[in-house]
Amino acid sequence: MIDSIMNILIQEISPLKGKTVFDGTFGAGGYSKRFLEKGMSVTACDRDPEVIKNNSIKDSKLKLFEGSYADIIKQTKKKMIL
Repeated sequence: MIDSIMNILIQEISPLKGKTVFDGTFGAGGYSKRFLEKGMSVTACDRDPEVIKNNSIKDSKLKLFEGSYADIIKQTKKKMIL
């Protein structure tokens, strides 16, 4: 299912290469990884500290925070695609 959702998202947001997108529920990082592969920067968060600790995506364009998406949006000054 993630592949079909991502295919639709990527088709719609392909012109956003170089822009920053926000992943408010990072989880295993599936969405964020695909965004990064398409040349976007990603600001992401997850409430689970274990998710942050076990993140396997090593990319300088990924900014990963522990917390709820509502808190992160308030703290982030960049313009992002939500």
